[in-house]
Amino acid sequence: MKRSKLFNAKVLSSLIIAISILLSSCEKKESAEDKTVSGQVGQFETTLIDSSARMDTTTVDYGEIMQTVFQLEDSIKRNPMDVSIRSALVTVAYDSTSGKIYTVGYGIADTSAGSEARAMQTAERAALIDAQRWAMFVMRWKENADEPAITETVSGNVPRGTPIQKAILPENNLYLLVEFEP
Repeated sequence: MKRSKLFNAKVLSSLIIAISILLSSCEKKESAEDKTVSGQVGQFETTLIDSSARMDTTTVDYGEIMQTVFQLEDSIKRNPMDVSIRSALVTVAYDSTSGKIYTVGYGIADTSAGSEARAMQTAERAALIDAQRWAMFVMRWKENADEPAITETVSGNVPRGTPIQKAILPENNLYLLVEFEP
């Protein structure tokens, strides 16, 4: 028994390290500002000076959010009745200034089902559905961290979600950070 727990802890540690390494090469959501900055310097300066819109100068470290949220979601799976972990997830996953919720979904690409591209699409869809489920729990736990337990079924309306980052690990494990807007 001790040996399997030690093995599980090592596997989990390896997975977290692998996700951390892969996050540096993850795909990121491209904003209009990114498109502008990728142009010529002169064009960026003109856009910056001529724009009357308020430019958002804050940067969000999606890699850190993805890693922290994933770790907390995993902790909740292992300790489903621990309310303190639920509260910690709500604190990290819910941005109180913007009202956005960040969750990580998980999917596995079934390469035996056809083309690799199709398999990755189904893995992304599964990861998005998983992220939506986590978003439902975060919204409910934001109101009352005691209920519901992760083992219960939740239902309701999930806000629109946008995939922000994707990490593909060996054996076609896919993790997707999704941003849900109010």
